[in-house]
Amino acid sequence: MTLGGFAIAVGLLIDQSIVVLENTERHLAMGKTPAQAAHDGAIEVAQPVLIIVIATCVVFFPVVLLTGIGRFLFTPLALSVTLALAASYVMAVMLVPACCARFLKPKHSDAPGGGAFARVQEAYVRLLAVLLRWRWATAGGAVGMLVAAGLLLYPRLGQELFPQVDSGQFTIRARVTSGTRVDETERRLAEVENAIKESLGPDRVRKLITNIGVLNDWPAAYTPNSGPHDAFILVQLKEGSLGDLEARTRLRRALPDRFPGIEFAFEPNSMVRAAVNFGLPAPINIQVQGNDLWTSMGVAEEIKRRVSTVSGAVDVRIQQRLDYPQFKLTMNRRKCAELGLGVDDVVKNVVTAFNSSISFAKSFWIDEGNGNHYWIGAQYPEAAFTDLDALR
Repeated sequence: MTLGGFAIAVGLLIDQSIVVLENTERHLAMGKTPAQAAHDGAIEVAQPVLIIVIATCVVFFPVVLLTGIGRFLFTPLALSVTLALAASYVMAVMLVPACCARFLKPKHSDAPGGGAFARVQEAYVRLLAVLLRWRWATAGGAVGMLVAAGLLLYPRLGQELFPQVDSGQFTIRARVTSGTRVDETERRLAEVENAIKESLGPDRVRKLITNIGVLNDWPAAYTPNSGPHDAFILVQLKEGSLGDLEARTRLRRALPDRFPGIEFAFEPNSMVRAAVNFGLPAPINIQVQGNDLWTSMGVAEEIKRRVSTVSGAVDVRIQQRLDYPQFKLTMNRRKCAELGLGVDDVVKNVVTAFNSSISFAKSFWIDEGNGNHYWIGAQYPEAAFTDLDALR
């Protein structure tokens, strides 16, 4: 954004020096010495040029009122433009007059004029005299041309600060019933992948990558999935085959009807869009806070119902779920004491049964051949827990 600020200000930086230089040339043509012409020329335009600089810098003042990612993005731009204009003004009223006084040569008022530029200047003066004679007609014509040009260009003007970019790839977030086993989620998502290819055409889809579930370790911090019932599908289209916006529109109509038990959300793969959304998965994020979790969920459900009726609203969903199946384990402390078991022993056995002992007993083995380390822990076979009775 700093380079963008310099790109915006580059024209203004030159204009200030040009104004001072042209005015100095005008005083030279009056027969003044270069030093006197430089002094008088700079004094005359110093205040108008300063007003131009201040007016331009004031445009960027609202940046100080921004918050979040907007402040992070636009503050460097505003600072670069403001500092560059201030430095340019100092150079225009100090360095340019000094150079004019040193390097310009005096001109004689009786020197013959001519050339193409003189003829253009004379023609401009005659045209300006005519326009000033018919000033109201000139002003009306200028306003009419401006309005006509605006009406002609309006359909082509962008309406977003960061317009959508067709990157040819997007992400689909899919969520089945809470608590679904990861193997069942995989089976359902395989059907979704086939439906995506059918809806878009197998010759238009270049790559499909599905990430299911979450690993109960450090990788859990880097995935949007919250459990074995969550998944996200990365869809990459072949170049020139179909736009990602049109593809998302097609799938948004086809997938929910074909898979009524799965919740879908479609996101463009755009770093700019993610930054503008403050890292959130949707551009509009409504947060509900309260002392009672279930009351807050009820309010969220009502908000979801109302927002869903708004024209243009798509992928309306509640990110957090409270219906994940769970079992409450109550320990008989007397029997635990008779068996010599503590509370931590019971918890560690339960964790080992459902996950592994890696989460509380960090042990690893280093392969001297390739230098990689591998976690070592106890884990129960998944086939041992087919129902609740087996767990008991």
